[in-house]
Amino acid sequence: DKLVMTKLNFFKKIITTLIIISILFGLTGCGKKQDEEDLKKEKVMEEIEYLDTKFISLMNLFNNISFTNYKVVSEEIKSENKNSSGSSSEDGEGEELSTDNQKDSGDNESGVEDKSNNEEKNKTFKLSENNILSLNSKENINWDEIKSNVENLYTIWATTTIDLKSLGTNNSDILEFSNELDKLSEAVKSEDKQKSLESLAKLYTFLPKYMDVCAQDEMGKRVLQTKSYLLNAYSMTDTDNWEYIKEEIGKSRKEFEMINDNVESKKVNIDRAYLFLRDLENGVEKKDKTMFFLKYKNAIQELNML
Repeated sequence: DKLVMTKLNFFKKIITTLIIISILFGLTGCGKKQDEEDLKKEKVMEEIEYLDTKFISLMNLFNNISFTNYKVVSEEIKSENKNSSGSSSEDGEGEELSTDNQKDSGDNESGVEDKSNNEEKNKTFKLSENNILSLNSKENINWDEIKSNVENLYTIWATTTIDLKSLGTNNSDILEFSNELDKLSEAVKSEDKQKSLESLAKLYTFLPKYMDVCAQDEMGKRVLQTKSYLLNAYSMTDTDNWEYIKEEIGKSRKEFEMINDNVESKKVNIDRAYLFLRDLENGVEKKDKTMFFLKYKNAIQELNML
């Protein structure tokens, strides 16, 4: 009997050990799975932040609005041609520099190079103040830069799509974004400013939805939603639909009012952003596009700090 009891105790110890090992392995597996899930969510948050920055930057390009105080501009230096008397160097450089006697240099590679270098020498670069009040509304839109940026959006979106699906994002929200991105491409390709701005504003509305699946950040989501209403208003400035603009700014301000301002580290920025939004809402009554851009820039910059 003693021997039987000893064997039973031995088997119990083995079974107990096996159970403990199984539990430990199970917990390790759960922990690993949880870590992978957290890493996916963190990655999607970074992608949302990138799209947030990119959309705002793109929309600002359409009205040449920049958050920097200065920009680099180039000016052409006009100078008289001193070689017009007919004298030239042996390698033909004098002819290359003369606008009156310029010859075809298709087979002269050094001639093309000299011309290119000369054109660079005839330009000067300087810093120019970059402010809203001196903004030239008739300044040309840099469509090449915009097209390049929109094309790059497809690369980041391909990766973001996979990450969002892995977190269980609603498929219809992903498909709608893809369709709107195609509409943006069509609008940019045809250089349609209004349709481009409307598509960008629509694309931005998906960002608060995507945040739902990767973060329990109520403040972050409300900031995104606040900016979304603000960008809706901004996208319509060329239409002079001031009633719609006023309505969207009102939604933006009301959304922001629901943010808990007890976050001590962000309290100054929250207070400043709210003041700028109120100022923008009051300023809409003037129906002045330049003043709107000035106040919009202050508000969106402060919101980007949150």
